[in-house]
Amino acid sequence: MISPAQAVDYGCAGKFPVALTDRSRHAAEVSGGCQLFPKNSKKFKDRVREITGRNRGVSMSDCFTELRRYFQGWVGYFSLVPIKTYFVVLDQWVRRRIRSCYWKQWRRVRTRIQNLLKLGVRNDEAKAVTHGISSNGRP
Repeated sequence: MISPAQAVDYGCAGKFPVALTDRSRHAAEVSGGCQLFPKNSKKFKDRVREITGRNRGVSMSDCFTELRRYFQGWVGYFSLVPIKTYFVVLDQWVRRRIRSCYWKQWRRVRTRIQNLLKLGVRNDEAKAVTHGISSNGRP
């Protein structure tokens, strides 16, 4: 966790809600990296959880439209700070949320198998995923 008292000014402090710690001083000087305050990360994840709520009753296209608008604003604001690796981690987390929304939407096993086949997954793999069978064939 980074507290404002630990923040070191490398041109980021005061302009954006990011900080560098004393421990990351050398790494920041070498790579020019900054780190987000945990509060901003929490706000982002809370908002994405709200948008991708699985019991929300909104179509996936509406959900994607809302997510796109939110991402454009958020990334547009934080893109001035060199934190590319953090965006990769957030992207993975958001994709997992979206997969869980689809999985919740495809309630029945038959529907899950049909939709996985439409996406190009092999028949045996689709059945293994939906029935909880591991790659070696055992449950």
